[in-house]
Amino acid sequence: MEYLVNSKKALKHQFQPHHDQPGLVSISQVQQMMKCPKSWAFNYLEKITPRVERPYLTVGKLCHAGMAAAWNERFRQQTVGADDISGIYKAGAEAILADFRAYMEANDFLPEEIPEQEANKSAALHIFYNALQRVDPSRFYVVGLDLLTPMVEFHFIVPCPGSKGIHGYIDAVLQEVDTGHIWAVDWKFRSQMSSDAEEPFNLQNAVYNYALHKMGVRVTGSLTWQHLNQPPAIPSMNKNGTMSRAKIRTTWEDYKSHLEAAGLDPEEYREEMQDKLADIVWDRQTKEYRNDLTLQQTWQQIIVPVVRQIASKRKKITYSMFPWNCKICHYNPICLAEMRGYDVDFIKEAAYMPKPEYRQDVKNLIDTNEDDDV
Repeated sequence: MEYLVNSKKALKHQFQPHHDQPGLVSISQVQQMMKCPKSWAFNYLEKITPRVERPYLTVGKLCHAGMAAAWNERFRQQTVGADDISGIYKAGAEAILADFRAYMEANDFLPEEIPEQEANKSAALHIFYNALQRVDPSRFYVVGLDLLTPMVEFHFIVPCPGSKGIHGYIDAVLQEVDTGHIWAVDWKFRSQMSSDAEEPFNLQNAVYNYALHKMGVRVTGSLTWQHLNQPPAIPSMNKNGTMSRAKIRTTWEDYKSHLEAAGLDPEEYREEMQDKLADIVWDRQTKEYRNDLTLQQTWQQIIVPVVRQIASKRKKITYSMFPWNCKICHYNPICLAEMRGYDVDFIKEAAYMPKPEYRQDVKNLIDTNEDDDV
């Protein structure tokens, strides 16, 4: 193992009371307040959520579960001196399947809804394999607090004025084998990849870097690793029984597997198709180097003032209507009702309900389950 923190300061920030304790603020809260204080108030003051919003396990969530399990396995292998890349892939795939089974068992789907869910599972497995292959686990070590604690899905709490602390989860802290550089890594599975120019304004990654520096982990910067959340396309067959040589969004490995399944010889296609598919863009790695001054300025000039605003819990929230915010906001029916003079209380009662974690029946169930685990 090349890098262990072994820092009392890091352990102090890692092992805190449960992250749902009153007074803690997440970076998600900060960003929602900055985007729209009104939306923040509905979410965190009134604690309401749409009634019709159904739990939905996205491809991105499944891929995140796979990545977490894969890098945990990478860390385990480091500690015992093993080198089994196939075992890393297997751990991730098993985590995806386990999360999917738990999700299906927890929700009653109509028969006609099940194929879509199964398609998501299949897509997640394809995307996970493709993404992990491009990352290449052999290029990185997983940084650990000690020999037993990998910094994967790493929960932290750091002090912040106006609150009991800022908390969050870092997808992974990885060290490049060749350079020794250490990165706070954020996996993103998206339909469209963001520009590199957006990374300097990524408050989430800036806070993650700040938290790690406070814990004594001298990260080089943040690494946002984006990957398309779509599986490879399936090539079509020509009428004469050959496979289409059109350029589609797939990999040579997937294209080759379809050739073999159709009983065709991949060598007859390799010279043309391997080169043709090589420049398909599947992922984007964006590195951002943030020095101590940048992190401190971001913290003092942006994070602390917004956290103090959150702590004040102002009842009179001013807001503006911006299409790029409101059209995807769960609470836009309430704002529209206010603007049009409709019965807002009726809208809230008819279309919204308390967030599950604040409903007493759910809380009792959670408390009971926790008691059983003790």
